[in-house]
Amino acid sequence: MTQAVKPAPKRQAKTQDVVKPRDSWVRMATAVNSSRTVNDLLTRAGLKGWDVRPEPVFALVPTPACTECEQPVGKKHKQGCFIGTPDEGEEYDGLVSKDDTAVHVELPRSWGLVRNNPLTGQPEGIATCRREFRPIPIEDRASILTEIVKQTGAKFGPAGPLWDNEGAFASVVLPDSVKVNRVDELAVRLVLVTALAPGRKSFVLVQPLRAASGTLQFFGGDDRLELSDEDSADLRLTEAGQAQDLAVRYGEWIAGEAAELQRAKMTDNQFHTVLNEVWPYPGDGAPAIVRETYTVRRELAKTMFEGKVDLFAKIKGTRWGALQAVWTANEHAFTAKTQDDEALRRDRAERVALGKGPSDAVHKVAKAAFELIKGA
Repeated sequence: MTQAVKPAPKRQAKTQDVVKPRDSWVRMATAVNSSRTVNDLLTRAGLKGWDVRPEPVFALVPTPACTECEQPVGKKHKQGCFIGTPDEGEEYDGLVSKDDTAVHVELPRSWGLVRNNPLTGQPEGIATCRREFRPIPIEDRASILTEIVKQTGAKFGPAGPLWDNEGAFASVVLPDSVKVNRVDELAVRLVLVTALAPGRKSFVLVQPLRAASGTLQFFGGDDRLELSDEDSADLRLTEAGQAQDLAVRYGEWIAGEAAELQRAKMTDNQFHTVLNEVWPYPGDGAPAIVRETYTVRRELAKTMFEGKVDLFAKIKGTRWGALQAVWTANEHAFTAKTQDDEALRRDRAERVALGKGPSDAVHKVAKAAFELIKGA
């Protein structure tokens, strides 16, 4: 453990800072609930009919002359040249520019992945690839969720695009929650993540959620089922069964971990030591917004650990309460800039839910907190 760090100036925690019950998957979603079928969920979320497909990639290469009238750059277009005809009301000198000379040159062994925009119906690029890659659309993979709902009575949950439209997700919430020593409980959400571009795998994630505080849970371990790249309806039925089995095993494991943490007390000093580890003081020379975020997160975590918020009163002073305090502050304590910017809010929600590489600070804190508090 590191030495105690210099404390930042205290800031009075505001009620709206402490409890923000929309978890990160819900923040990313374009549809949340009230769907009776997976088809309805995907339609509401704008995930249907993308028709992701490879198209040849071309480079726009300038040439010495206009592609229509063959006049060189800097000279006037010939009379009647379509490219050199200005639009009505447009001020134009009639001279050939480099843009007028560009020709399309196909790039060998290069493809662009294109989808249909669900709002406009127009094609738009989402990624590139080095081969004629055809992903399995989420409409097909979502039969996994249909089967899980049929077998368990699960309810449909949030759904939406991922990774700047290079992927998509849809989810269900299982009917049985994980009980934590009769004082707390976790919902269990199964999230289908479909990758639509090369370089990522599709999977089903077992995502525990403390619904009371809208906090995602990051125990680690065997929490996901990687899906096959084979487009087979029979295989997806098998994967649905495997996902259900994984959810049962994982739920039993985290129930044991959570119960053990709930039984164990944690002192204020132990908790502060953990805070120093996960959020070290950034230094007096750090930007003001960085120092403010540091202060807000620590103060919120402390307020929740001490049970000063109703949703944490029954678990205060325990390692379980400490873990939930850190996870909740990590997920929901935004800077003012992030709070007011929809793109930043979505980006941060994606970082909380899935991380952006092994060095991603937000996801790293969530995972580290469990190991630190468990071993404190």
